[in-house]
Amino acid sequence: MARIPYPPLPPAPKKDGTTTTPRPPPPNVSRVLAHSTGTATHWGAVANAHFTALQLDAKLRELAILLTTAKLGSTYEHTHHSLISAKFGVSDAQRAWIGDKARLAEGGVLNSVQQGGKEQEGLFTDKEKVLLVLVENVVERKDVGEELWKSASGFFGERELVEIVSLVGFYFTFSRITTVFEVELEGSSGSKL
Repeated sequence: MARIPYPPLPPAPKKDGTTTTPRPPPPNVSRVLAHSTGTATHWGAVANAHFTALQLDAKLRELAILLTTAKLGSTYEHTHHSLISAKFGVSDAQRAWIGDKARLAEGGVLNSVQQGGKEQEGLFTDKEKVLLVLVENVVERKDVGEELWKSASGFFGERELVEIVSLVGFYFTFSRITTVFEVELEGSSGSKL
């Protein structure tokens, strides 16, 4: 059980304006956020935009989310996106590599990408590698060095760069909501982190 109780679910409205039985429950992270009545709807709108309005490719979005949530230790978000990412082309091997490298000390992804080796041969494209190094840098540091910025700018347009940083910031917040409030996975979802 989360550290704070989930608010009761409002009944679903009928077409005639009366109410009926409660709706299926939203994800537990959304239920915790419902305590913040002034911001919950806005967080939901931003979450929806990540799936409907980004220029960033969906597979790249999921790689960024997986690394962010793994680096921040959010079993909840990482597990949800492990399942979602498969639908967008992220392989089991890519998810395993991200989970493994995220546990390393600061700069673990950068060091692994720079060293190369057989374990990542053909696993990620050059664009995906730059994305992962950029995401790790945004999670761990306050700024992005000039060399990494030039690499990232070579693969991503201005809009995509803003979307990547915004995505990391969003999942940084959601990861902390899930870890600080000890939000548990719904149903029978097995942990993927």
